[in-house]
Amino acid sequence: MKQLVQMLDSLVARRADEASLKEQDRLEKLITRYKNLVPAIEITMIKTETYTRCYTFKEEIYRVCQICV
Repeated sequence: MKQLVQMLDSLVARRADEASLKEQDRLEKLITRYKNLVPAIEITMIKTETYTRCYTFKEEIYRVCQICV
Protein backbone atom coordinates (compact mmCIF):
# COMPACT_ATOMS: atom_id res chain seq x y z
CA MET A 1 0.00 0.00 0.00
CA LYS A 2 2.84 2.34 0.82
CA GLN A 3 4.29 1.80 -2.63
CA LEU A 4 0.93 2.59 -4.24
CA VAL A 5 0.66 5.83 -2.27
CA GLN A 6 4.20 6.82 -3.26
CA MET A 7 3.54 6.07 -6.92
CA LEU A 8 0.31 8.07 -6.82
CA ASP A 9 2.10 11.00 -5.22
CA SER A 10 4.73 11.02 -7.96
CA LEU A 11 2.09 10.80 -10.68
CA VAL A 12 -0.19 13.40 -9.10
CA ALA A 13 2.56 15.98 -9.24
CA ARG A 14 2.22 15.92 -13.04
CA ARG A 15 -1.60 16.12 -13.19
CA ALA A 16 -4.25 18.77 -12.66
CA ASP A 17 -5.72 19.28 -9.21
CA GLU A 18 -9.13 17.80 -10.06
CA ALA A 19 -7.66 14.67 -11.61
CA SER A 20 -5.26 14.18 -8.70
CA LEU A 21 -8.07 14.46 -6.15
CA LYS A 22 -10.10 11.93 -8.09
CA GLU A 23 -7.22 9.46 -8.18
CA GLN A 24 -6.46 9.96 -4.49
CA ASP A 25 -10.11 9.25 -3.70
CA ARG A 26 -9.99 6.08 -5.79
CA LEU A 27 -6.84 4.92 -3.98
CA GLU A 28 -8.41 5.62 -0.58
CA LYS A 29 -11.45 3.54 -1.54
CA LEU A 30 -9.19 0.71 -2.69
CA ILE A 31 -7.23 0.79 0.58
CA THR A 32 -10.47 0.79 2.58
CA ARG A 33 -11.74 -2.17 0.60
CA TYR A 34 -8.47 -4.02 1.24
CA LYS A 35 -8.60 -3.29 4.96
CA ASN A 36 -12.16 -4.62 5.10
CA LEU A 37 -11.08 -7.84 3.37
CA VAL A 38 -8.21 -8.60 5.74
CA PRO A 39 -10.41 -9.84 8.64
CA ALA A 40 -12.40 -12.07 6.30
CA ILE A 41 -9.20 -13.55 4.91
CA GLU A 42 -7.84 -14.20 8.40
CA ILE A 43 -11.09 -15.91 9.46
CA THR A 44 -10.98 -18.08 6.36
CA MET A 45 -7.39 -19.07 7.10
CA ILE A 46 -8.27 -20.03 10.68
CA LYS A 47 -11.24 -22.10 9.53
CA THR A 48 -9.14 -23.84 6.88
CA GLU A 49 -6.45 -24.73 9.42
CA THR A 50 -9.08 -26.06 11.84
CA TYR A 51 -10.80 -28.17 9.17
CA THR A 52 -7.45 -29.55 8.06
CA ARG A 53 -6.55 -30.56 11.61
CA CYS A 54 -9.95 -32.18 12.09
CA TYR A 55 -9.64 -34.13 8.86
CA THR A 56 -6.14 -35.31 9.79
CA PHE A 57 -7.30 -36.31 13.26
CA LYS A 58 -10.23 -38.23 11.78
CA GLU A 59 -7.89 -40.15 9.45
CA GLU A 60 -5.53 -40.99 12.31
CA ILE A 61 -8.39 -42.21 14.51
CA TYR A 62 -9.71 -44.32 11.65
CA ARG A 63 -6.27 -45.96 11.21
CA VAL A 64 -5.97 -46.66 14.95
CA CYS A 65 -9.45 -48.21 14.99
CA GLN A 66 -8.53 -50.41 12.01
CA ILE A 67 -5.42 -51.65 13.79
CA CYS A 68 -7.29 -52.39 17.03
CA VAL A 69 -10.06 -54.37 15.33
